[in-house]
Amino acid sequence: MKAKQIKSGETNNYNKFSFIKCNRKISQSHVRNLMTKMSISGQVQPIIIDKQWNIYDGQHRFEACKRNQMPVKYIMYSNLNDDYIGELNNTQNGYSTQTWIDHYKNRDFPEYKKLIYVYSQYPKIPKGVINQAFYYQYAMSVATPIKEGKYKLSMSKGEFLMNCMNILNKVKGDAFSVKVCKALIRIFKDDMNRANFEEARLEACSKKYIIQTSLNNERDIAESIVTAYRKNKKGKLLVI
Repeated sequence: MKAKQIKSGETNNYNKFSFIKCNRKISQSHVRNLMTKMSISGQVQPIIIDKQWNIYDGQHRFEACKRNQMPVKYIMYSNLNDDYIGELNNTQNGYSTQTWIDHYKNRDFPEYKKLIYVYSQYPKIPKGVINQAFYYQYAMSVATPIKEGKYKLSMSKGEFLMNCMNILNKVKGDAFSVKVCKALIRIFKDDMNRANFEEARLEACSKKYIIQTSLNNERDIAESIVTAYRKNKKGKLLVI
C-alpha cells in the first residue's frame, strides 16, 4: 500500500523516537554541522516517521535537534516499510555503495551478508574491488544491482579474479584496484578466454614482460595483460 500522511507536529519528547537497524550509520560530523546550521535557522525540513515513531528519514536532523535541545518537527506516515528508507534517504543525501550494502545486510538479505563475510576474508583489499570481483556476472558495473538489492555473489568467480590480481600484484604491487579488476573482467567475460586461460602462464609472463596495471583505464590495462600473455607462444592465446 502507498504511504499516507497521518499528521505532522513537533515535540521535545525525544524518547518517543526510535532508530531503525537498516538505516544508514550516524555521521557525527554531519550531526555537528547540522547543529550549527539549526542554531541559526532552526529545523527547516521535518523528519519522516511511522506510527510507532520509528525514524525513516532525518535521523541526523533528529540528533541535531536533540543535542540543541530544540523541538523535533516531524511528519508521520502510515504503511512505511524498510524499502522506503533507501528511497527517502537517497533523495535527501545520496547513499554510497557501501551504505546500500550495509542497508541490505541489516535487512538480512542473504547475498549481502555473504558479501560482508567476504570482506572479512580479504581485510586488506579495497571493498570496491571485492564488490566488483565477486559479483556473479562479468559485469563492468555493479552499482545498480547493489542499490536495487539484486546483488548476487559468486565465490568461484571472485576467487578466480582475486588469484589473477594476486599474480599481477606480486610483480607490480598495485594490482588490487577496481581498474585492474575491470580489466580482467573485460578479458574473461569471453567464454573462450576463460576456457583457454592458464594462471601459471600469466605468472610467468608477468615476471618476464611488462604489464602496466596503473594505466588510466581498464581497456588499456586489459590490452597490456593480453599482449604480455601472447608473448608466451606455448598454448592457446587470449583475445580482446
